[in-house]
Amino acid sequence: MKKTLFLLALACCIPNEGYSQGFMKKLKQKMENAVGISESTGTAEDEAQASGNDGRNGSGDGKQAQRPTPSDKLQKRRTATASWDETVSPSKASSIEALLKELPSLPSVDEMVTPNAAAREAYYRKIVAVNLRVRELDKQYSCSDEEMVAFREEMYASAAKKLGITEAELRSLEDDKTTEAEKERITQKIINNTVGDISGLEAMGADLEKREAAKGGELSDEEKMAFIAEHSNDMENLGQLMEKTSALAGNQAGGADAGLDQRLSDLMEKQANGSGTPAIDYNKILGKNADDIKRLYARLCETDDPAEIDRIYTEADRLTNQARRSAAETWRKHLAEQLELNKSLYPQTMSLQTDMVKSGMIPACAEKRASLNIVTICANLLDQAYREFPEPDISPVCKEEVMKFPKNERLMYSESGYSTSVDGFLNGSAIWVIDETDGSEYVYEGGKKRPMDAKAMQTIKQQQKAREDYEPPYGNWTSQSGKRTVAYTRDGALTLHNGITYYPSAVRKEGNQLIWIQVSGATVEKCTYKL
Repeated sequence: MKKTLFLLALACCIPNEGYSQGFMKKLKQKMENAVGISESTGTAEDEAQASGNDGRNGSGDGKQAQRPTPSDKLQKRRTATASWDETVSPSKASSIEALLKELPSLPSVDEMVTPNAAAREAYYRKIVAVNLRVRELDKQYSCSDEEMVAFREEMYASAAKKLGITEAELRSLEDDKTTEAEKERITQKIINNTVGDISGLEAMGADLEKREAAKGGELSDEEKMAFIAEHSNDMENLGQLMEKTSALAGNQAGGADAGLDQRLSDLMEKQANGSGTPAIDYNKILGKNADDIKRLYARLCETDDPAEIDRIYTEADRLTNQARRSAAETWRKHLAEQLELNKSLYPQTMSLQTDMVKSGMIPACAEKRASLNIVTICANLLDQAYREFPEPDISPVCKEEVMKFPKNERLMYSESGYSTSVDGFLNGSAIWVIDETDGSEYVYEGGKKRPMDAKAMQTIKQQQKAREDYEPPYGNWTSQSGKRTVAYTRDGALTLHNGITYYPSAVRKEGNQLIWIQVSGATVEKCTYKL
């Protein structure tokens, strides 16, 4: 009788709505949560990457909160993205609250639409001053890099041992580059080591789905009972598995650190649930004007007549100004929400880190790292106001593709040092790239590609040395008519008269034209703007 009641209780495991589709997937997810395996919301590098460092994934897909990983508990230092190519004195602030207050306000919509060089300089100097102070305080309060790595390695070793996998496999679960097949293999290994073989249950789940597919709907109560009778042994195994899973979850949750894990998981979920990057479709905003603007810009590339150039700019600006303002309003609203979210999480973060230190979960020298990271997150969001402003695909710039790399290759353009001049790049500078699939390094020189070698590296070093002595041509250029101005500011931005901004690798003025090299993903372009 007891066994019958037990099997009847297990009937609840058979889904009552949405049919049985994904039955084993849901069961497997339950086991994964119980043993604490997940994809990390942290980053995989020694310094957290600048991209996405507003602290969210922007997915908005309602993913279940995941158990924190060692990298979530012992955070890596965030990379500050803002720069100003001139001496800036660090802020004198001595607390997180003071640093957050010293950050500038977001630019207004008008300032985003048409950036002002003087206001931009003041804005970036404030951001960089705070970033410099964050580095000072992090160095003063935080563990050394070597200590942080050692603490983190110890946490990974302990977690991997409990799950019955290697540290490398545990890290692979956190790596976005790991294939889904490999993650599935590691997950299965963990389940086998902690819960046991579930192949029989997988077969039962497949049989259940097959029956409901044949019927075109869920099983009746009588059919469910018949199914249970046929799979009585499997159902007993399912009951034992669920008991074991609950016990595992209880062991995980019953430790001294369980409450802290949950608080950190909740905090990560709040960050992850921030609004995603807004989709700004200029073609939709511009409507029928988009084609007219494209035709105007095509004419611009075909003429050198100053009067006609001015007429084209005037007409195109009239058609695009409102679209740019609409984009600025959306972009500013998004950044303001992200700033408010991250600033609001500071007190919770600070309290949590203090309690994590008291419990011995993290060392005392790591207590302020997460709070300082929040300052950097906010500073990077402010940088995005200009640097990541969504620009239209159509612009008054004549572009010529000069090089294109395979999509798996990343250009090491700063390290290459070619940006000392436009001519240097166009006339065959050595270009350093890395293949992100296997880490192999190559050099492009004179249009030919070869593996990186000592000779190529020597050339690269010579280019780097030349770049150290190079002063970019920062300043303003005025059009022939005196009606338009282009500014090249020390944050690396080349801002056209209509606000459209580029971040060139090299710039030069040639007659009544500005020419620059622009790296856009895997494409390198020669760009020309007519003054």
